[in-house]
Amino acid sequence: MGVKCVSLNAKGLNSPYKRRQLWRDAVQSHCDILMVQETHLLEEDVHRCKHPSFPHIFYSPSYKKKKGGVLLAVGKHVTFALSSQSIDPRGRFAIINGTLDNVAITLATVYGPNANQIPFFRKFFKKLHDFATGSILLGGDFNIPVSVRLDCDRRSSRRRPELYSLITGGGESQAVISL
Repeated sequence: MGVKCVSLNAKGLNSPYKRRQLWRDAVQSHCDILMVQETHLLEEDVHRCKHPSFPHIFYSPSYKKKKGGVLLAVGKHVTFALSSQSIDPRGRFAIINGTLDNVAITLATVYGPNANQIPFFRKFFKKLHDFATGSILLGGDFNIPVSVRLDCDRRSSRRRPELYSLITGGGESQAVISL
């Protein structure tokens, strides 16, 4: 099963132009799964993010205007059946369990906070681990470099090797990270 996933930070989808651009780019890239962070959409505005090429849309709306919000969309070219979902009421993550082309999978998108990342991610990864079934496909904006080795700004004071350790469960063999 080959599935193309795109994860991006939208920096707000309240503008009709930005929503059209998002869906145009998603369709043109032939992605099957779209994970969007920082949508800035409130609960009453999420209905504006529907698209015929992505019939399965899950979201955690912004907790406050112009902050957070995530969206996860599954394209019509893959067979998807939802089993369960865990949606953060504060707009930080959405975790979806189901089958994708008859394979058990957990899809998750996360938008990490700008401060206190490690306590947030400890809780998030515990929830993800406890909730997940099958393989896990995770995308998101961690708001912190995940890998010190891949961090292009070596002087960054925000490098957090413990985040990498949280993701991998303490060992590189337990997870594959694609940046």
